[in-house]
Amino acid sequence: MNSSSFSKGPSRHWLVFSCSILLFGLLLFLYLAREHERAGIREQEQLLRKAEIISKNTVLNLESLNKLLLSLQKDPALLANDPGYNQRLEDLANAMPGVRTILRLDAQGITRLSNRAELLEKCFSDRDYFKIPLQHANEDQLYVSPPFKTTLNTYVINLSRTLRNPDGSFAGVIAASLDPDYFSTLLLSVLYAPDMRSALAHWDGLLFIMEPGHKEFIGKNLAVPGSFFSRHRASGKQQTVYTGIVYATGRNQMMAQITIQPQNLTMNKPIVVAVSRDLAVVYANWKSEAAILISLFLLCATAAGVVLHFYYKRHEEFARQKAASDENIRKLSKELDRFFSMALDMLCIADQEGHFIRLNRSWEETLGYTLDELTGKQFLEFVHPDDIPATLAAMAELTEEKQVLNFSTATVAKMVPTAGLNGVQHPMPI
Repeated sequence: MNSSSFSKGPSRHWLVFSCSILLFGLLLFLYLAREHERAGIREQEQLLRKAEIISKNTVLNLESLNKLLLSLQKDPALLANDPGYNQRLEDLANAMPGVRTILRLDAQGITRLSNRAELLEKCFSDRDYFKIPLQHANEDQLYVSPPFKTTLNTYVINLSRTLRNPDGSFAGVIAASLDPDYFSTLLLSVLYAPDMRSALAHWDGLLFIMEPGHKEFIGKNLAVPGSFFSRHRASGKQQTVYTGIVYATGRNQMMAQITIQPQNLTMNKPIVVAVSRDLAVVYANWKSEAAILISLFLLCATAAGVVLHFYYKRHEEFARQKAASDENIRKLSKELDRFFSMALDMLCIADQEGHFIRLNRSWEETLGYTLDELTGKQFLEFVHPDDIPATLAAMAELTEEKQVLNFSTATVAKMVPTAGLNGVQHPMPI
């Protein structure tokens, strides 16, 4: 192998090695990207399923409460403010989960009937659940108030329906408040990990309930630019999933949101349910797998690079040694050629079987044979029979790698050490 071809070999192999590493790196990247996406999709599906559970149970509760308000809306005894109705309202509230308070307000917003005696004769004309029906006076509409803090120091959402006198004039409202304790239990029931959160919010943006705990966030307005709530509301979709910083808590989470607004309830404002989970936990298993695979990839790539590097270092050393050896042989061969051409004595090189390999011109001049005729002949043919045993003995010593500097025969006065092709020296008769 010459130096140019050797220099091209490592370059080509390093190029193949680099391309292979890049290819495997790309495949690993694509695999991890796909697994990251799958982990996100799995968690999205989980969160949406939990949000759907809350949504379905909330719809059932709202439908039951709406039926109650519809029945009370048409009851003449309620319109007549029959005091005995207070007990009935108390019984209804106790029998219906999710209902905290039932109120009948007159046209001035004063409580005439209620399941809670402490609320009777109180004026709530400033409450949205009274003002909105008063302003719109739609008998078929179910009005959903934003969350507010009651006189009983509890945040609630009130559902209300318009009441009308027999002559069609506004007679006040019948309202019922959603029990936050009931919905807190519902929100907690879907949480399967400690890092999860679930919440209910009014369409206007006010937070109704968040679990677990976090009472400091109740009543907070989520309808700010860029919040998950605002993005969900602007999307026009019933279901959305977003990832990032949650406005209310400041946590980096994935959040699924569902709008609750069944068509049969004719709600003026929807309610939004949200279920979220910390992104660090969502992708924890993926991060562990990615760390292991990347470490193995880097380890294997480094090991392969080191092996290839040392291989070529060894290869370069071998090439240098071979080049030096070839140069020595070339110099020796040149020196031998010079020696053969200048010597007047009969010089030859023979193999271990005694066949001539190379001879100088003195053989032609002395014996009368051409060099072509002598080449390949056994040199014993040119030794006197009486000297053959001594010659064979010298050859035996050479075969045993002993050095023979000279020996004499009846016809040979001088022995010249010569080297055969296999590196064994032979004495030649001249």
